[in-house]
Amino acid sequence: ILGHNVGRALGANYASGDIILFLDCDIPISHKQLQPFIDAIRQGSDVALNALNLILNKKKITRPHYINICKLALNQIFDHEHLEINSLVAIPHALSKKAVQEIGWMNLAVPPLAQALAMEKKLKITSPVSVNVITTNKVRPKFHRRYWNKTKLNMSTARIIGDHLESLSYFFSNSFNDIEIKNELNPSKKPRLKTSHLLSKTAIITVKKPSHKILKLITSVKATRFNEIILIVHSINSKLKRLLYKKQVKILIRNYKSKAEARVLGTSISTGNILVFLDGNHYISPKDLTSFIRAIEKKNDIALNNVSQFLKNIYISNPIYKRSIHALNYFLNIILKRPDLLNSSLMIEPFAISRQFIKRLGYNSLLNPFLLQVIAVRSGYRIVLANKVTKRKLGYYKSKKYYKNVINKYNKALSYYISSTNLRGGFPTGQRSKIDINQLVEKGVDQNK
Repeated sequence: ILGHNVGRALGANYASGDIILFLDCDIPISHKQLQPFIDAIRQGSDVALNALNLILNKKKITRPHYINICKLALNQIFDHEHLEINSLVAIPHALSKKAVQEIGWMNLAVPPLAQALAMEKKLKITSPVSVNVITTNKVRPKFHRRYWNKTKLNMSTARIIGDHLESLSYFFSNSFNDIEIKNELNPSKKPRLKTSHLLSKTAIITVKKPSHKILKLITSVKATRFNEIILIVHSINSKLKRLLYKKQVKILIRNYKSKAEARVLGTSISTGNILVFLDGNHYISPKDLTSFIRAIEKKNDIALNNVSQFLKNIYISNPIYKRSIHALNYFLNIILKRPDLLNSSLMIEPFAISRQFIKRLGYNSLLNPFLLQVIAVRSGYRIVLANKVTKRKLGYYKSKKYYKNVINKYNKALSYYISSTNLRGGFPTGQRSKIDINQLVEKGVDQNK
């Protein structure tokens, strides 16, 4: 038994045509639907994908499928967010002979890896037409109704998640050295944390240049009986500064480079046993604040903002939704085997953490929220979702430069996770056998040369 996608790789090696069209034998597709894929390659594209995004954009969804999240995340990581969920995982698709040579025929056995290579090599990728293979794809009880390793993932889904991680392993296994990652988690840089009475609460608020609107947020925080309020800003006018001092707000004026850096500064002078991190531009009610506090009081280590409402926009074709971290967050939680956390993460305020948690990992761990979340889950810390605190356009980035910095931090977290598990993040290979491929590679049999 060759297993999944191995036949595609072997077929590509022996194919003699200039255009190679890939199909599944049990999904009939008319020649009229297939012609656009051939035409796209003839017109200069290297890869022609099935435009499944055009189908899913029309659907109302509250919870996207795990596999689609994997596709979205992979395309975003390789700066091809315009492809949305379109992927070599789905048939039909077509490749030019040149694309097969560039990608390497053997890598077609793992479709996400082939796609990652195509994107990394800057091949011309297009999605000429949509063919609905979602409803025509047959349910195979052996793969779709058997669940993997006591999870809610069926065998097919678990294998495809593993394929995406294997594709990332190809690029990230040597991308970031251990020293670079450890510098963000350096135990020697733990703060000398001040002791305080049991379950005291600190609010750490970050905002570059606060306006008088922040007074409403401070009033809400005071109503929730916080013991300490710390505000970290770039600058602040003297009148507002006096008003905040009267409300016993500690103000740090620092030219910090990122919110993560500001959180580290705030944590370093905090005294509370419960730390709640807030965005100074957005109001949060006492009721919602209390939900984060209660979560930590119940001996949880982290309480995240439940932002699942943003998943309904995950497939929408709109430029504003492209540079978002919602698919990335969900993908990270899926591979950590915590899909129940959905698209919530330590990147999105508000969130709360316990004093004990940050004492163990050191305040520098806040510099990379993605990496901190990976370590927290892998180490068995208790993470829960608190209330839904909705903010318009939460988790979306206008600045491409800032978004690239976010992706860089994300890739470090993935690199750490892969290095602490295996090339597939612990996910199964299914029944895929690469024996035939390996034998041909060892013998140097490559028909595409």
